[in-house]
Amino acid sequence: MTRKITLIALVATGSLLFAGSALAATGTASASVEILAPLTVVKVLDMEFGTIAPPSIGNQDFVLATGGGVTPGPGDGAYFDGAQPAQFTVSGSTDETVGLNLTVTSPMDGTGVTLETANLVSNPGDTLLLDGTAQPINIGGTLNVASNASVGAHTATIQLEVLYQ
Repeated sequence: MTRKITLIALVATGSLLFAGSALAATGTASASVEILAPLTVVKVLDMEFGTIAPPSIGNQDFVLATGGGVTPGPGDGAYFDGAQPAQFTVSGSTDETVGLNLTVTSPMDGTGVTLETANLVSNPGDTLLLDGTAQPINIGGTLNVASNASVGAHTATIQLEVLYQ
């Protein structure tokens, strides 16, 4: 009987040894990465709303189109000339999509003239598919002018942020 138990114990121990090695396995995988070209943003033109006469009462919007030209909103204020949208060029890796974010980083100086981030528009819209060239982006917006706007030049700073998506 003792021999049978010893034989059974040896067989069981051997089975465990073989089972342990059958449960171990290895595999390999490769690791790769594609590095995108750095994004480049170059300012070509500043945004110009041109020359504007304020309304006699209240506030009036003046819309600068991304293709140029200013359209006065309701009111008796007037636009005269000199408008141009801001223009930037963007370049990076071909066939990659980038997101475009517009921000007014410093408000119009002086009194009674407002340019807000929510009123900025770009052409193209919020994204751009890069084609390997320096692609133009035009930026327009809506300027709000109050009847009490201070006389003289007013300046704000706008920023175009471009991010790979």
